[in-house]
Amino acid sequence: MTAKLTDYWQNEKTRLASCLTEAQAQLVAASKGEIDARAAVAAASKAGETAQVALNASRQALASIVMPADGHPLLKAMRDAIADVRAARAQQVAAEVSLRTAQVTRTGLQGRVDQLTAAQSTATAALKAAVEADVERTALAAKLRAAPVKDLKAAATTALNNFDTSARNKVLADFPQNADDAKDFFKAVLDRENFVAADVSRRHDEGDNARAEQRNFIESSTRKADLVPALRDAHTAAVAELRRVAELKPKVDAAILLLQQYGARSGRFITSAEYHALTAIDTAKRETSLDLLKKLTEKQQEFSVARQAFEEALAAAWIATPDVTFASLVGAGGAVKAEFDAFATAAGKVDTAATVIKGSAGEPLRCWFAAVPDALWDALEAYEAAQGLLKQVSTGLAPAQVADAWETAEDELVTALKARDAEAASIAMRQALLDYAVRIDADASALAPARLSAARRFVLPA
Repeated sequence: MTAKLTDYWQNEKTRLASCLTEAQAQLVAASKGEIDARAAVAAASKAGETAQVALNASRQALASIVMPADGHPLLKAMRDAIADVRAARAQQVAAEVSLRTAQVTRTGLQGRVDQLTAAQSTATAALKAAVEADVERTALAAKLRAAPVKDLKAAATTALNNFDTSARNKVLADFPQNADDAKDFFKAVLDRENFVAADVSRRHDEGDNARAEQRNFIESSTRKADLVPALRDAHTAAVAELRRVAELKPKVDAAILLLQQYGARSGRFITSAEYHALTAIDTAKRETSLDLLKKLTEKQQEFSVARQAFEEALAAAWIATPDVTFASLVGAGGAVKAEFDAFATAAGKVDTAATVIKGSAGEPLRCWFAAVPDALWDALEAYEAAQGLLKQVSTGLAPAQVADAWETAEDELVTALKARDAEAASIAMRQALLDYAVRIDADASALAPARLSAARRFVLPA
């Protein structure tokens, strides 16, 4: 059984409550220990004052004797009084050390109680949110595993097999056609579409690569906490996919219906006059001018590749040398000069090809594309959107697999959160022990002179 966030937060809330109860009990005991230690300091101080009074009295008595022989018992009494004073002072120093230790202990426990109180409040709120979210997500997962949503993949595949070819042919029938790809209007349109799709894909790759590089850099620390963000993002994406697929049925039904309707269509998407203007005017000139568009598309493809190479090289250079200026990187001897020059050259070739199309040589081409009615472009775009959706559904994960992927992502996230918490607890304990040691060290330095004096003057522990 996979782990769930609800279980994680419930266990975390229970654990924190137990830790808080224990810490509060320890704080009560530590507070009492501090009070007792403070009382011991006061008692030792009082004892010291009493011993000092006795010593002063002994000295006065010794000073008032008449005969030297009378001084022997008074000298012994004075020596005993001196020992009592020094013993009281040593005891006071020892009591001060105990008080400082008790204060450090109580302060540390107070901080832990405050931290656990805040953490428990967070866990309580997180558990409430997790329970509410789990109700929704569990219902969505059940929806994906039941008909009709679970059958969407098969339905999309069947629709493509049965209706795609006829629907596509009906749309393409209204476009100018030529068996020679170099002179075929729609082939040129398809090349343009493929270029844009490839360029978008490259940009997606750049984003994915940047995210992966950043994730790898962060996770290279080997800290458990640094593994959580990527898994949390993956879980968020899995939840989003769960919701998307759960709402997919009406969209798939509409896409299937569109292919059916297009395939069964008897007439054109445009009028006869529009079709004549598109296919029977200056056909030879227009077909010849397609070569200009082909060259532009090729140059744009080259530019897209050069742009990606330049941007990736520039990013790598800036990561390695963040203080170096852009001008230095692309200038003579710069780390990315070669990529920048290729990028600039490719951009110039695009401008040249576009300038040709904008000129008189491109007039037949511009007129030809302008002759395509919006109704035909709309029909093509509607067909491609429907076909694209059905292809995505037919080749992607089955709805039940999407539900499984969400559960797997949640299980992996919970596992990572548990590992992070164990690591965080260890780090927190290290910090608490360090804080305790630093405070004890500081107090030891402050009390060292008094302790050394007591140790010299009296035999009891100081």
